[in-house]
Amino acid sequence: MMHRLWVFVIAICLHTSVLHSQDTRRYVFGDEFKRSIRFNFTNVQNFIILDVKLENTLPTKFIFDTGSEYTIIIKKELAYILNMDYFKSIPLYGSDLSRQVFAFISRNAELNIENQLLIRSNVLVLEEDFLHLDELLGMQIDGILGANVFNRYVVHINNRRNYIEFIKKGHFTPGKDYHAIPITINKSKPYLTTTVRSGGEVEQELKFLIDSGSAIPLLIYNNTLDHLELPETLIPGNLGIGLGGILTGHMGKIDHFQLGKYEFKNLITSFQELDIDSIGHLNLNRNGLIGNSLLSRFDVFIDYPESMLYLKPNKKYNERFRVDRSGLILIGTGPNFKRILVQKVITGSPADEVGIMPGDLIHRFNHVPSYIFNLNSINYKLGGKIGKKIDLTLIRNGDKVKKKFRLRSLFESERMDRIKIE
Repeated sequence: MMHRLWVFVIAICLHTSVLHSQDTRRYVFGDEFKRSIRFNFTNVQNFIILDVKLENTLPTKFIFDTGSEYTIIIKKELAYILNMDYFKSIPLYGSDLSRQVFAFISRNAELNIENQLLIRSNVLVLEEDFLHLDELLGMQIDGILGANVFNRYVVHINNRRNYIEFIKKGHFTPGKDYHAIPITINKSKPYLTTTVRSGGEVEQELKFLIDSGSAIPLLIYNNTLDHLELPETLIPGNLGIGLGGILTGHMGKIDHFQLGKYEFKNLITSFQELDIDSIGHLNLNRNGLIGNSLLSRFDVFIDYPESMLYLKPNKKYNERFRVDRSGLILIGTGPNFKRILVQKVITGSPADEVGIMPGDLIHRFNHVPSYIFNLNSINYKLGGKIGKKIDLTLIRNGDKVKKKFRLRSLFESERMDRIKIE
């Protein structure tokens, strides 16, 4: 759901020479494959989740993230349990570039991906879990698998059959039915320059990070250009979560977005305003990002050695972007994250109008006990057809409270708390 499809953007500002000089990346097994190696993944709210054995021992869940230069362990206690070596503490900047957090360098960590590939490399370990992705996704999330693992390969993301493939460059030939788009690779991260039209007739050329670790379609930093026209109407709200905490901004529809030869009209887009003092200080080299909600509509090859992107539409290409139509922001808590709690209610939304409040616990969803569902399935239902009736039984201060509402577009309601851009 659009305000729950959490952005995961890590803007890292550190002395990269320190990390690289100590990096002893080595493929212990699996890299001897002749052509390619595949890993199955699970798609949860447009995040790509892989099974990874940390230190070749402990089963964990990692998000596959082309937007992160480095692999990151979110939970420091895992590194402590496994007696992983810490090298030093380094500063990182959160997604809005305004808050500094810290991580440790752990040397020669072993990452066993799906029992297919074992890599030994330096990783970052967050000093504190600022992200709480477990609650936001309703499942165990332990880390981020960054480009230092896969930047030597052609990476194939098959979003129809849910697998990732690492292909050795000498064995890759793109199919004739794939559309080739030149990209740039900077610090192991892929970037694409393309055109956007929003709020006017003039097209703007913007640079985007190709970010599989973001679950929204498109994000634009609205103060990275002098003359970036915003949609006439924007909805304020949470865009997601980053190292610095909750990301605030707005959502709206842009008139036109070009992805190679593929055009998207009225694309739901998130807008974030960065700390203007930090943009120059950190040498921000992009105007936004393309997230996995958009990428998942294609069969994707990212050719890191040759700086090329290859796309072919899949069966999801013509599907609508499934967005929240309730106004509820939910988290999963308790054993197996089965306690579904209301974290926030969007002002003026259907849920707000019937009096649902932060802290309410969902007891029954459409007359079915909530433990039958998980957070992902409830979020999916809340993005259903306009007019669909939602019947909730809530627990509030120990009492049962019943609430009913119908789903509707949050972008078209005149009752929504919206901002008019002059």
